[in-house]
Order: sequence, then structure tokens, then C-alpha cells
Amino acid sequence: MTEASMWRQKTMQHPSSFMGENSTAASFILKCMKLSEERGAYHVLATRFRENDAELRATATPEELSEYERLKVRAASAFRFEQKHGRGSLLRMDHPLNRELITTGVIKLAQVVGPVDTPGTVFVGRSAGL
Repeated sequence: MTEASMWRQKTMQHPSSFMGENSTAASFILKCMKLSEERGAYHVLATRFRENDAELRATATPEELSEYERLKVRAASAFRFEQKHGRGSLLRMDHPLNRELITTGVIKLAQVVGPVDTPGTVFVGRSAGL
């Protein structure tokens, strides 16, 4: 089971607690992105920027778009930090979701945490142009 599929399963078990009563596609995507930021999972956040940008922009309210742009600014700084200090260097090992994902083997630290220029790997922040 991948990190994404485990996350989908967890949020679908208790959707209203995470998504809220009036959740939209844009608000859900934004919440997931902010959770990635909170976890320090910038490799996941970069993927979300790449894969969800068009949908979020098409469905977001002006307030959500503003929040999204602020998140992009914060994330750019984090991507630069990880380019310098290594992929996964901002991952919060004490975050409850990260602990669960590591404990269950969904996250393999060797695949997430590594030097900047590990041969054969692509730093998603760089590839996303962030």
C-alpha cells in the first residue's frame, strides 16, 4: 500500500472530520497540501502542486486561491532548503501521521530521506520547477 492510498483510506474512514461539511474539491486538495506542509513531507507537496494545480485553480474560491499562493511561497523556501540539505531533511519524524506511516512500512525512509544528488533519484521540487 502506498502512502497516498493509505492516506485516502484513512480520510475516507472519517471524511467529515477531515473534509468538513461543506468541503469542495479545492478545499480538500488545499487541506491535504497543508497537511503535507505540517508533516514536512515536501516531496508529497511538490507532487500535489504538479498534479492538482489546474483543478484547484478551476474550483477554488478567491480566498482559497490566496491561501494556495501563500502556501506556494512558503513551500518554495522549503524546497530550496531541501535542495541544499537533502531530500526529506524537513520531514517531521514526530508528526503522528509520519510515525504511523513509518511504523506500518508505508514510508520507507531510505526512499524519502536522502542526499540532494542521489544518483537515480529525482528531487520532485526541482522537477516541478518549484
